[in-house]
Amino acid sequence: MPRISAILCTRDGSAGFQRALASVLAQQHPVDEIVVVACDAAQLVLPDTGPACIVLNGACAGVAEARRAGLQAATGDLLAWCDDDAEWLPQHIGVLCDALAAHPGATLACAQSAQGPLLDDLPPAFRLRASGVLHVAAAARAVGGFDRAAGPFAAGDLWARMAERAEPVISPQDTTVHTAPQPADGAGEQAAALERLRACWADAQARAGESRRRL
Repeated sequence: MPRISAILCTRDGSAGFQRALASVLAQQHPVDEIVVVACDAAQLVLPDTGPACIVLNGACAGVAEARRAGLQAATGDLLAWCDDDAEWLPQHIGVLCDALAAHPGATLACAQSAQGPLLDDLPPAFRLRASGVLHVAAAARAVGGFDRAAGPFAAGDLWARMAERAEPVISPQDTTVHTAPQPADGAGEQAAALERLRACWADAQARAGESRRRL
């Protein structure tokens, strides 16, 4: 039975974090470990009992850095993400585990609808929201993990790189509820990061096309 880590990233220890944490603790298929990545962990109310809890304090350098820290610290075979603008329904982990088990070779499952048209010109996996994803930890590390340069789009960038090796499994059952977004990065930084991603992926596709022509 694979061990499962739930990773919660929060910037300000808001009520949203407490709701996200409560939804993780209420899973019908319990997780084995909770990793909390926080800007100021002293603000957080954490459970006294339940799964093992790792707290990473002082992660204030943006969402990409927080995700990198969470990926590095997690010890589970499978990783699931729940940001503080999301809550999991009680069947969330069970649905995603079943989805992966039904597709041998798959390394990522998602039970959350895609984000809006902002990312339509990028590979489809870019549009998968982190709080709906369960993935194999080793597969994420094998492709380099989260890229700091991708900024607020680091999750989508990683999912797209993983999807190049194994097609994601998209569950028809949506088990993640999102509240109003709490952007951790300014609009200017988001726009710059998105343009870097578009340029990077356009270059990668051009080089892949040239390699196919040579073959």
